[in-house]
Amino acid sequence: MMKGLIPLSQRDPRWATTLLGKSHMSTIGEYGCLLCCYAMLAGVDPLTMDICRNAHGGFLDEPLGAWSSTPDLYVCARVKLQYISRNYSYPVPGPDLRLLTDPLSFDGCAAILEVDPTPQNPGLQENEQHYVLAVSYDHEMIQIADSWFGDISPLCPRYGKTPALAIYKWYLYHTEP
Repeated sequence: MMKGLIPLSQRDPRWATTLLGKSHMSTIGEYGCLLCCYAMLAGVDPLTMDICRNAHGGFLDEPLGAWSSTPDLYVCARVKLQYISRNYSYPVPGPDLRLLTDPLSFDGCAAILEVDPTPQNPGLQENEQHYVLAVSYDHEMIQIADSWFGDISPLCPRYGKTPALAIYKWYLYHTEP
């Protein structure tokens, strides 16, 4: 588990109604799951992370406040991007999944996972997207800090029956002391 991690929720009233990035209509509460994952990695609140991303060209000028670059967080969070998986259709092959789970077994590694927010309706990836922060792996279980609920919980069964069925993509990070 990442030391000092404080789970954050995009729906927290302190920032939920704040506009995301350069958006004129999308709020952190609606679309801020990835921003909250970044903030948890950095140990800051989502407002601080939003300001940093804006200051360093992290958002496009468009209504939804979309990200303008890959999730490289070194400037805003002092974490190094180690690996970006490919996009997966179900299921993620076992050898590929170990590229995520093996590093998560050690302190100093975390991963942002793109998951299906409604696993009861799989296959709607093009319409649905949610990000959570994977903080550890132990005894066949991935623990996540969930940016929707603001808690620490097992990835499964919340987002699928198994990790191979829950994950679309991941970004593996190494945190610096």
